[in-house]
Amino acid sequence: SLAFPSDYASGNATLLGTCVGSNDTVTSTQLTFAASPSTTVTTGANPTVTGQWNLGGACGSSMGSGTANVNIAQGSTNASLGTVNLSNVGSFTQSVFLPSSITPGNATVTVTCSNGRSFSSNVYIGSAAVTGLNSGTPVANRTSTVSGRCENNSGGGNVRIGLVRDGQVQNLLVNNAMLETGGYFTALVSFPPSESTSTMNMLVTCPTGSTFTAPITLTAATADVDTTDPDCCVGGTDEDTPQGGVEAGRVGDPSATIITLLVIMAVAGMYYAVSSYYARK
Repeated sequence: SLAFPSDYASGNATLLGTCVGSNDTVTSTQLTFAASPSTTVTTGANPTVTGQWNLGGACGSSMGSGTANVNIAQGSTNASLGTVNLSNVGSFTQSVFLPSSITPGNATVTVTCSNGRSFSSNVYIGSAAVTGLNSGTPVANRTSTVSGRCENNSGGGNVRIGLVRDGQVQNLLVNNAMLETGGYFTALVSFPPSESTSTMNMLVTCPTGSTFTAPITLTAATADVDTTDPDCCVGGTDEDTPQGGVEAGRVGDPSATIITLLVIMAVAGMYYAVSSYYARK
């Protein structure tokens, strides 16, 4: 079992062996060194707690197409970041989501290639990019208020919000998403239709590019409501509120109507009595 120095470049080489005692030497046929597997952050912001992380690396040019398993370890915690597909030159780029079991601090990412090679790289996980996230109780095909604070953002710029399902991000329509002073935001988010109540992750992307995910439960709507209708969902939270507010659609107290009718009848009676009196005169 031979261990080759890490500073060897990919290419051709010759292996020379020397026998102990006789000092006889033997030269191998030509060897070909493949590129060492490696993992590196290729794009996007540095990884943060429960954030989205763009990871890239290579399993060696001789590997060709195949797969690689990506894991992250921190102390006694070992979590899978998924399986990635390799290109025809053995490289990969993949967007992964850090699990909530990984906390701020040092961690180790290990890539195990389908040819058996593996490589580890140390990373530092930053603190959560978003704090105080409150999504309320979102309902499918409705608008709901989502609020929180983007850390390390003084204000300005817009947040983006999406849903993560099976590793894929669905961007949502967001209104009033601009950061206020201190990085605070209160946004109106339109959630997509859903036939059943389901749990998924919400992805919040701050103007700096830092990201944060948190689990939510999207409740199935009891009726199909068009949230683009201007008469629907005024304020973004109550689908039953008419345009113009609650007062615009309030039904009056029936007792007030009865009193009004009695007053009208009394006035009409008095008018009739006075008219009859003068008629007899």
